[in-house]
Amino acid sequence: MKFIVFAIFILAFLQGLQSQPNTNISTSDYFDGEPFLAVNPQNPDNMVIAWIGVASYRVSIKTICSFDGGISWGNVCSMPHFGATWGSADPTLCFKNNGTLYLGYIDFTKISPAAGGIYVAKSTNEGVSWESPVLSFAHTEDASKLPIDRPWLVIDNSSSSTAGNLYLTSKPAPWIYPPNRPYFKSSLDGGASWGDFRFVDTTDFLVGNVIAQPMASPAVTASGKLCIVYPSYLQSQSVYPRYLLASSQNGGVSFNYTVMLQQVVAGNDTNLKSGYHLAAHPTDPDKLAFALVAKISGDEDIYVLTSANGGTSWSALKRVNKDSTSNGVLQDMPWCNYNHDGKLCVTWRDRRHASGIGFYQSNDFYAAISEDNGVSFEQEIRLSSETAQFDSILIENGNDFMSCELVGNNLLATWGDTRTGELEIYFVKHDITGTNKPNPIIVTKEAPLHIFPNPVVDGICTIEWPYEIASPVNVCIKSLNGTEILHSVFYQKPFVLKGLSSLKTGHYIIEVRSSEKQMQGKLFIKNE
Repeated sequence: MKFIVFAIFILAFLQGLQSQPNTNISTSDYFDGEPFLAVNPQNPDNMVIAWIGVASYRVSIKTICSFDGGISWGNVCSMPHFGATWGSADPTLCFKNNGTLYLGYIDFTKISPAAGGIYVAKSTNEGVSWESPVLSFAHTEDASKLPIDRPWLVIDNSSSSTAGNLYLTSKPAPWIYPPNRPYFKSSLDGGASWGDFRFVDTTDFLVGNVIAQPMASPAVTASGKLCIVYPSYLQSQSVYPRYLLASSQNGGVSFNYTVMLQQVVAGNDTNLKSGYHLAAHPTDPDKLAFALVAKISGDEDIYVLTSANGGTSWSALKRVNKDSTSNGVLQDMPWCNYNHDGKLCVTWRDRRHASGIGFYQSNDFYAAISEDNGVSFEQEIRLSSETAQFDSILIENGNDFMSCELVGNNLLATWGDTRTGELEIYFVKHDITGTNKPNPIIVTKEAPLHIFPNPVVDGICTIEWPYEIASPVNVCIKSLNGTEILHSVFYQKPFVLKGLSSLKTGHYIIEVRSSEKQMQGKLFIKNE
């Protein structure tokens, strides 16, 4: 028996450090995808996630917030629409260093004539509620290109003359044929008004005529330098595809340009979510990191290149995922973030635990940490507590990115996966020091939470907890918007909930949590 336990321990370690149990923060029967996470610099226990969901039968942007470091979540908001048939997508968040939170998203319709815009809303109460969104970029500003797709919003939190500036990048809608170019806008008054757009690219540093989706990824350094990465392929500029960096020290009035990467890195699988992300060190103005998908070692992997001089020069590409090369396992959905100490976190979607190869496989989510600005990466961390089976919805748009932040030694990450048969949003908080890491013998596929009877018709139900009780077990019943309604603590089995006849007829979320495990299910209470 001791040998078996030891073998399981070693196997778990070799497969990557297992993370804490995941929290399903969307718990919806509909589509939920493409989450974005932001952590309040004034209070790291306050974090907000925005994602694409469904509200009142329309595709909408939802937000939810936590005030205890991600242990519990509530205050779900659905952002407004600006047309009778419009739907929303592409959320992006950023905190100002005083705790003010900004949310950007698109609201649009493809019904002819296509119309829409990018809207930016502000919250002054840590994501509990939002002020009325402001139109920051109308589709009519470059009507033939519909320049409102995949906006990214960043803020200047430096002490420079551009402190407080908001910057927005976007690109044409995905059905618009090239040539296409990336767009840039700025606000100097906290998002109340926005200036005219300009193109990010320019003569000798053009995107070119063949790239359909030239997404621009922005970041602001600790000195207030605005940095924007975008792709380029124009043979008169270079025979190779390139990633270019546009940087500005005057709030985007003018830009300087640098070639970051010049080589063929793209793969052939167009189903992959091959986005990329630029991150700036929050206190060291010289350090930048860029995470991307590249096919260099036989198949698509996650790579990083970094700068130690503010983007003037860049390192060679560093492969981050540590599975064997040319194994047919595809990685995608990269994201990266620095903490204040300079540790660099990279996260991605991974298929190494699947039975086959290629895109159409079950998947997990992973992370790796570098303490030397991307020169090397430590042991991988498996973020997902359960491998999600492939679902065809993953081919569609609307779940192209995950998001993470590294706050001190706490890795905070959010993503969408289909482990329940629905695309839902998950969150995890992981201590990268291993101080609070869970038992590595934790099962990778949790049993479903059994509740009986379900529906509840007489005010009493029993919860089947399949684990030994080593610590108190908390049982919470929540409304579908995350508000806690009932909380009980159990020290032994069975877990019998009483008094449910006082609740209104309807659907509820039931969450069962110990210090080692967490399970979640849905409960229907039927009271006459």
